[in-house]
Amino acid sequence: MTLFQSEEHMCRVELEVTTTEAEFVGSVFGLDASPGVKVEIIAGTTVEYLGSDAPLGALPGLPEVIRLGVGVGSGVVTKIVADWLFQKFKKDRITRLRVNRVVIELTPDGLARKIQETIDLQS
Repeated sequence: MTLFQSEEHMCRVELEVTTTEAEFVGSVFGLDASPGVKVEIIAGTTVEYLGSDAPLGALPGLPEVIRLGVGVGSGVVTKIVADWLFQKFKKDRITRLRVNRVVIELTPDGLARKIQETIDLQS
């Protein structure tokens, strides 16, 4: 079951990514990304672009906060999701990461641990 079919059996984790990389959203969601666009990482797991907090006319190189929603199905291994996200984050100058309003260390294990904690709390 994927997020596109039914969201009732999904755990949703919200991420806030702070980056100075102007191409981050395009590298994950495509050049014409707009809020609501979803990318399926693996079967049953999606990342949704929720928008950004970049002020109009901001100078290039200033930090931008990008909001993402990660939908994780019950049979998905958290480590796979965290590894995919980490690979995207490490190449795009991510300076800060929040998972459900908590700032976390940006390592594959730190990200996997926080996503798993969130899933455990929602279960």
